[in-house]
Amino acid sequence: MSAPLIRPALLSLLLVAAPFGVRADSHEHEHEHDDHSEDTHNHEAAHLAELDALRILHAWSRATSRGPVRIFMEIQNRGDAGATLTSATTDLGDAVIVGAPVHAGGDPLELPELVIEADSDFDLAPQTVYIEIAEPARALQQGDVAEVELTFADLGTVDVDVEVESADATQHSHAGHNH
Repeated sequence: MSAPLIRPALLSLLLVAAPFGVRADSHEHEHEHDDHSEDTHNHEAAHLAELDALRILHAWSRATSRGPVRIFMEIQNRGDAGATLTSATTDLGDAVIVGAPVHAGGDPLELPELVIEADSDFDLAPQTVYIEIAEPARALQQGDVAEVELTFADLGTVDVDVEVESADATQHSHAGHNH
């Protein structure tokens, strides 16, 4: 498919899927994460959160003096059923789930929910799907840690530490190593 046709095709697909949420079934993952039965890292609490069969790893954002703030992370669902991310709450400001390479009128499209299929992994990453705070209450400096509370339908909430990387970061500084 040629490049000019990709954006309209993706927009059409997302607009059809948006009323139902986005379903994430992505086993394509650049690195593996071992079982965390023993804490082998000093920084473990900072970039691993668990809720039922969900594991949220490597949550990060870029340093910024003003908005928007975009939050990225890896979500692993080791359960027998899909897990639906319905909202994100933070003291930084109002947060929404956004689908990004697909644009509607030049603006990223807010998603009502994100379904992580059973026994799958999904990365919230730059240029794809992420959590966005359009007008953050404060600047984020490299090295800061912000907290976001994720709400999953039928599972509850989980607090996730978001590590602030450099303003030009393209991934979490710990990405690529085993957990």
